[in-house]
Amino acid sequence: MQKGAQNRGNGQGGIPECPKGVDREEEMDRWEIGMLARSLAGHDKDRVYVIYSLEEAYVYLVDGENRTRKKPKKKKKKHVQLIRRKYDTAQADDIKIKRILKEYRTQERGMKEES
Repeated sequence: MQKGAQNRGNGQGGIPECPKGVDREEEMDRWEIGMLARSLAGHDKDRVYVIYSLEEAYVYLVDGENRTRKKPKKKKKKHVQLIRRKYDTAQADDIKIKRILKEYRTQERGMKEES
């Protein structure tokens, strides 16, 4: 085996195999409108948003303040980390989006204080 090469998916270390009938990309691609997402890159790194809209490679993010429903932030999916928490945002305005994010930050702070 060459230097730096890894043995992948054959039970001898490396990346484990997916169960039969499960596609790895399908397993990791669970983007939904209303989920929370954290920015991983750019000037807004570590900022939490709500997913407003989806495209194949991009997500449109809103926070109710600077990034409103009229002017969402377009970001590549690879620059965003999903937070597996979903809210009903079908009828949400910018004020409700702000409340959702405030609630999330409050819960996150509470969890850090308990640790």
